[in-house]
Amino acid sequence: MLLFEKMVKRKDKKSKKKILKLILIFLFIILLFLVYFYYSLDNKDNVNQQKLSLDKQKVLEGGVEAFNVQYINSVLAGLGSNKLHKSYVGYGNPLIEFEIDSEIWNSEIEKGKLITKKGNIDNEDLRIVISREEVIAAILSDDIKVFMRDSVINERTKIEQVADKVELGSKGYLSFYNEIS
Repeated sequence: MLLFEKMVKRKDKKSKKKILKLILIFLFIILLFLVYFYYSLDNKDNVNQQKLSLDKQKVLEGGVEAFNVQYINSVLAGLGSNKLHKSYVGYGNPLIEFEIDSEIWNSEIEKGKLITKKGNIDNEDLRIVISREEVIAAILSDDIKVFMRDSVINERTKIEQVADKVELGSKGYLSFYNEIS
């Protein structure tokens, strides 16, 4: 009987060692897969970022060629032009003049509606000097207000206050102007 018990114990020890080795090999294989997937996903993110930046550059180039009124209206809407209104004390509608790559555009907010067209305007409240690329980049940004504030701070965009502060305040420009300058 003693001999049999010794054999069983030996087999038990050998089988335990084999099971332990198999578990370790299995864990090692799982670890290898996890490392592989981690680095392959990280690499895909880098490839996607590169592709995204290339796509963004193509969009910028295409937007410059197809530039129109809607681009200006999108930036104004993103800046909060819906807060602008006709003056309650007789100054009239909000008027903004844009100089975009040496072209003059103007926008008027009449009864809450943006009316933008090419050409000069008399008695503008603000004059904004900006490039087409900057307008399109603002539209593509996550937050137009933050982008435009950064653009003004870094002097890629210039905003000139033409009307006096009383007139600007009566048309609702105070929050509009403060958010981007």
